[in-house]
Amino acid sequence: MNSILLDDSTELLSSKSLDELSSRGWCVQHTHFDHAPTHDLLNASLDAYRANLFEPAGVGAGSQNTIKHQIRSDYSRWWDPTNPTPLQENFLLQMTRIQRQLNRAMFLGIHDLELHSTIYPSGGHYEAHLDQFQGRNNRLISMVYYLNPQWQPEWGGQLRMHLEHTLIDIEPIAGNLVLFLSDSIVHEVLPTLHQRHAITGWFRNRPWPLSYFT
Repeated sequence: MNSILLDDSTELLSSKSLDELSSRGWCVQHTHFDHAPTHDLLNASLDAYRANLFEPAGVGAGSQNTIKHQIRSDYSRWWDPTNPTPLQENFLLQMTRIQRQLNRAMFLGIHDLELHSTIYPSGGHYEAHLDQFQGRNNRLISMVYYLNPQWQPEWGGQLRMHLEHTLIDIEPIAGNLVLFLSDSIVHEVLPTLHQRHAITGWFRNRPWPLSYFT
C-alpha cells in the first residue's frame, strides 16, 4: 500500500481538547489531515454508496442486531482494518497518533479502533443512546469525524449530547472531530434535511472481531 509515513512528533489533539475530554467527558476540535483530506474521504464514501456497498445500520450487537428505522435510519459501511484502501490507511495512521495521545494523557489502555463510514439520507436520524453495548465495556472513546462542506444549521443533522444539566448541539461541518466517553455520554443525531456524511469509530480496550458488529 502507498501509505504515507507521518511525523508523530506533532500532536494532533490540542492540550485544550485533552483537558476537556478528561474533565467533562467530551471535546470538539476542528482539524484537517493532510494525507486524508475531507473531500477525498467524502468522495470515497459517495462512490461506495453509489456502488451499493452501504447497508442499513442496525441496533444491538451480534445476533441481536436488528434494523429499526424508527430508532435509526442511517447507512453504514464498516472498514476492514486488515485490508484498508490507501486513503483509509492514511486516516487510520492519524487515528493511531490520537490513540497514543489518549493513552499517554488519560492512561486508558486503548488497544485498537473500529471504524465505519456513515451516511444519513434526507430525513435520517438516530434516537438518543449510549455507544456502549449492554454487558460490554470495550468501547472507551467514541469518535466522529464529519465530511460535510458548507453545512448549514437549518439543515439539521446536529449531534446532540445530553449532558447532566444541558443539551449541546454540534454541527456536522467538514473537519469537526468529536471525541466523547462511550459509556456515559448519551447522544442522538437530529433529523437531517440533507445527506450527511461522517466517519464514526470507537477506541477500544480490547479487540472484538468485525463480525460481532455486523
